[in-house]
Amino acid sequence: MGNLIIFQNIQIGPAESPLTLSPDIRSRLVPTEMVIHDDGLSPEAMLAFYQRLYPFKSIFHWLNHEPAPARLFVNREFAFTLQGDVYLRYNSFANADELKKQVCALNPTRFEIGPMYSARVSCVDPSHPPGFR
Repeated sequence: MGNLIIFQNIQIGPAESPLTLSPDIRSRLVPTEMVIHDDGLSPEAMLAFYQRLYPFKSIFHWLNHEPAPARLFVNREFAFTLQGDVYLRYNSFANADELKKQVCALNPTRFEIGPMYSARVSCVDPSHPPGFR
């Protein structure tokens, strides 16, 4: 996979080169300072997405089925993949605001919504889970 280079109002994909374009178009190319990698978004773009666009409250209502926090959300596992393929499991949150705060602090490259357990997973030692189903 290659990079997508954006010039002023002209996009050049991985298979193209500025040299393969017509002289008329080449003369109008003014590179911006921006290179977008097609293998993922920048950490800055992901953080802006989490802070401004990600529907944390809607996800909370979808998973919780009630307006007040209940075990359907509180006992659910969330796992995060951080930069460098660091994987964090056994996270649980009391509400949507707590989830958003942690997601914005960690700025993961992805996160997964896991199963619901019989207890809050972040309060249980995963190596010795008595009664933990």
